[in-house]
Amino acid sequence: MTTTFKNVTNGPGDITLNGAISDVATSLTLNSDPGSDWPTSTFWVTCENEIILVGTRSGTSCTSLTRGQQGTSGAAHADAKEIYHNCTAQSVLDLNTAVNKIEDGTTTLDSVTTNGDITVGDDGSGNIVTGTGNTTVALLNTIATTVNAFGAATTITAGAATGTFTINNATTAIVGGATVGGGYGSTGASISDAGVGQFNGALTTDGALTADSAEIGGGYGSTGASISAAGVAQFNGALTTDGALTADSAAIGGGYGSTGASISNAGVGQFNGAVTTDGALACASATIDGPVETGGISLLANGIG
Repeated sequence: MTTTFKNVTNGPGDITLNGAISDVATSLTLNSDPGSDWPTSTFWVTCENEIILVGTRSGTSCTSLTRGQQGTSGAAHADAKEIYHNCTAQSVLDLNTAVNKIEDGTTTLDSVTTNGDITVGDDGSGNIVTGTGNTTVALLNTIATTVNAFGAATTITAGAATGTFTINNATTAIVGGATVGGGYGSTGASISDAGVGQFNGALTTDGALTADSAEIGGGYGSTGASISAAGVAQFNGALTTDGALTADSAAIGGGYGSTGASISNAGVGQFNGAVTTDGALACASATIDGPVETGGISLLANGIG
């Protein structure tokens, strides 16, 4: 149960009753208004040997009295008897109880305001928890525009196994690397602090994708493709394009001299196998080691067509 302190202030000693009261009266009148020296609700006063709980005070009028408090008995009091608003034994007991509850962690505080640090637990290892009825908590939700947190933490865990973690800022900066969904090599993706991004699944983007280099499907030499920072693209499988394909040079099927063909950035085409075209074949000069077929006409290696 939350401890409620009765208001205690220093009051002038010349406050007296303005009119006698019986032992069961639930209201009384003071001879003068104590003003801000006395509270306006829920406080104790002493008149002769009786302690009275005052529910409400407005000026000189005290109402909602609870008589015979803290082991005293309700009694009649004559006109002009002195009445004091002072600290009673119960005030000290309530204060002692509240402090003990704060120290042993069994009290509930409506709010805490501090200009210094808040340490949780004797060694700072305790938890800050919410009540079972609080499903939404606003933490540093107003005023603070710069928040520094977890400066010494090497491991930070936030959120449950399901749900959504939302960051509303326009830019999110991560100084080190990032691992998503188990990381690359498991079921997710990894981005290193050097800017290397690795993805186990598909990478989909509605806008431009800019990278110094890229490896797809294991990279060239494995089962996929590679694009170097110098712009060299290498593909293990077929390269299909619906539009124009522009490149400084190209090596196909291992390149000329292996099992394929090469086209240099000077326009020189070299082919290990046959060259077949359904239309015209135009070139400044040609060196032919094998047959050429074009539009139903064949040109043999010895120049006979």
